[in-house]
Amino acid sequence: MSGNSLVLTLDVDAQRVVERALRSTRASAAVVLEVDTGRLLAIASRPGFDPNVMSGGLTPEIEARLSGDHLR
Repeated sequence: MSGNSLVLTLDVDAQRVVERALRSTRASAAVVLEVDTGRLLAIASRPGFDPNVMSGGLTPEIEARLSGDHLR
């Protein structure tokens, strides 16, 4: 049945390199693709946030922190 299988192509070593490279930046993003196949090998962005805070009701403090511009 279509849609029942999932194949992940992330490369843990490439992911670690990307995350390490972005560690000292305030705002950045990186995507690493395999050119021949288009497979996604690594992806990261900064600043990051904990997606678990979105799973329930947001407190006014968390909502303000997520929607604020902290890069200035």
